Amino acid sequence: MKSGDVVSGISGLSTKALVIVRELWRWREMEAASSNRPPRRVLRDDLIVELSRRGSSDLRQIKAIRGIERSGAKRYLNQIAASIKESLDLPHEQWPRRSKQSVPNTIHFVSETLPVVRCFKRPLQAPAP
Repeated sequence: MKSGDVVSGISGLSTKALVIVRELWRWREMEAASSNRPPRRVLRDDLIVELSRRGSSDLRQIKAIRGIERSGAKRYLNQIAASIKESLDLPHEQWPRRSKQSVPNTIHFVSETLPVVRCFKRPLQAPAP
């Protein structure tokens, strides 16, 4: 995936799920380009995330996902299953690695913000004569 190309809802997924997301995203992009359709019309982001969470290439399990039968993805079920299987067959060295993003320091944020909040909580005082 290129930077800027994001599948919403992937935070907190396991590396196994992320490899499935990546491969489904690649398949979706190629299919969308070849059929001249918007990628999210081929396979919605929420379905990519749910497919990756379940982590199965079994057609019965894929069909059991809520919304997949009513979406445009219904015609691609075999290709989706194949893409999931291929992603799981990749060597672990080719799986995506989680980047260690810095988590905002909540205590620092609160200590910097609290004086400002207190300032607004004080009653207005009339100016001294």
